[in-house]
Amino acid sequence: MKIRKLIIERFRGVNQFEWFPNADILCLVGSGDSTKSTILDAIEFVLSSRWNISFEDTDFYRADTSQPIEIKATIGELPEQLLKDSKFGLLLQGLSAEGNLHDEPENTDEKILTVRLRVDASLEPSWTVMNERDIEGKPISARDRELFSTARLGTIIDRHLTWGRGSILTRLTGEVKEAPAILANVIREVKKSLKPSEITSVKSAVETSKIQAKKSGVHVSAEGYSARLDLQAQHIGLGCLTLHDGEIPLRNLGFGSRRLLAIALQRESARRGGITLIDEVEHGLEPHRLRHLLSSLTEKHSVTTENLSDSTTMNSQVFMTTHSPVPIVSLSAENIQIIRSTEGRTTITPVPSDLQNIVRKAPEAFLAKKVLVCEGKTELGLCWALDNYWQNQGLDSFTYLGIVPVNGGGSDSPQTVKNLINLGYDVCLLVDSDVTLSPSEAELIQSGVTIVQWAGSCSIEERIFEDLPDEGIKELVKWIGNEKSIASITQSIVTRTSPQLTLLENPDIWTINTNLRQAIGKTAKEKEWFKRLDLGQEMGDILCKYLTQLAQKDTGQKIKQLKRWVFGNDDSSMST
Repeated sequence: MKIRKLIIERFRGVNQFEWFPNADILCLVGSGDSTKSTILDAIEFVLSSRWNISFEDTDFYRADTSQPIEIKATIGELPEQLLKDSKFGLLLQGLSAEGNLHDEPENTDEKILTVRLRVDASLEPSWTVMNERDIEGKPISARDRELFSTARLGTIIDRHLTWGRGSILTRLTGEVKEAPAILANVIREVKKSLKPSEITSVKSAVETSKIQAKKSGVHVSAEGYSARLDLQAQHIGLGCLTLHDGEIPLRNLGFGSRRLLAIALQRESARRGGITLIDEVEHGLEPHRLRHLLSSLTEKHSVTTENLSDSTTMNSQVFMTTHSPVPIVSLSAENIQIIRSTEGRTTITPVPSDLQNIVRKAPEAFLAKKVLVCEGKTELGLCWALDNYWQNQGLDSFTYLGIVPVNGGGSDSPQTVKNLINLGYDVCLLVDSDVTLSPSEAELIQSGVTIVQWAGSCSIEERIFEDLPDEGIKELVKWIGNEKSIASITQSIVTRTSPQLTLLENPDIWTINTNLRQAIGKTAKEKEWFKRLDLGQEMGDILCKYLTQLAQKDTGQKIKQLKRWVFGNDDSSMST
């Protein structure tokens, strides 16, 4: 089975949502509160084999029960049992090879059915198969919904390691008619051998019950009360069985191992056609185990089953969510779906295959509300320093604001930004001004990109040493001298002065002038003093000490511009 179309209306944080899933493996990626888990819940509920799902007023959008919750899933690659006229054959729709839905199926169309879950103010759910020809539709039972083979693998997975109703092991086993009789005999033998009345605490409770019964006027037979196993009170069925490893039940395994096993069992079950839902796929798994899991999930398999005609094959479909960059890097761009929610309207944007390089280069960006693309490691380190500095001033952190700074990859940064803007992200580009941007600055601004770029056709190093006060320059040079070699640094600076200066290896006694500033900036750029994240951050930490003195300099103005983007403040007088 595969979901061809999903519509959600008035369910939790989703007021309106329509989606045409375009792949077998779909990873929903987005910032917090983007309704990722709500989408999985909706799929689980509309295709659930449970008949007793409970709803509350808070499951309605904004807790408004005046209009019903409606979830509609249009399903393809259906088992033959559902296509019979006696079942839902008269409600079939069609899906063309071009992806067009036809309420009346055409000869070459794939046969599809639309299942609708509706919950009104009574909080009673109803499931029907419907189409535009028959809006009221026909009820579909929990037993028929079992044929969709939908499994939710979240944090509670132990039931899938038993043979209980709806578990993966039960699906793999199929119908076992002899199990109830065999298990009933087991219970009878236990009843014969176990004598609960011999347990002191039980015996005391039995005597108390007998006394209270007589006081209440309830007749007690000559044999008196006793504690025994009640065969009718026992659940007789495959649910009594749990998967063991030797004598140890597998529910005693670590959470990650249990989750991997449950997913593997579901994948095996889904070879017959099924839908797997995995919330927070990374939960409980080390990166290497997570990569192995993702690799197994993306393995292609297609099998013909007895429930389908000989010419039809079935693939499983997997929907997952993640908060980790590991799945983003491990999956293909076509598997990644960017999800966002604004005022109850949830949208999903597939990542085009030609953005695969962005997926590999900046996976963290896909988890953000806003993305700060830094030209290189120096700029990225500076942004980390600014984040710490602003937090010390009592402002919110990048994490709280949903901002993720990423390394844009040098000259590729403008294209990275353009691609992220096309996917709907709010993006800022922090970039040097010593190279021409491609796409151009005008094109990026027109696309909605905020550009923070130093004045004067210079690098970040040249700009900073041009603007820092004398004491700031000396402090920064001394620090980098301790990291590398003050002697070699001094010599490198001297060779770039014009006219050439004579400098002692003690920056504290240097006389700072324009010639020296420019030489230090060129040396820092050409010798790549800060082309490491930790070095860039240290440079930023020192720079932040002098921000108030830089307020009228280009460095201070551009950091103020960046701050306005970060905190959403349009006041041009905003302090750095």
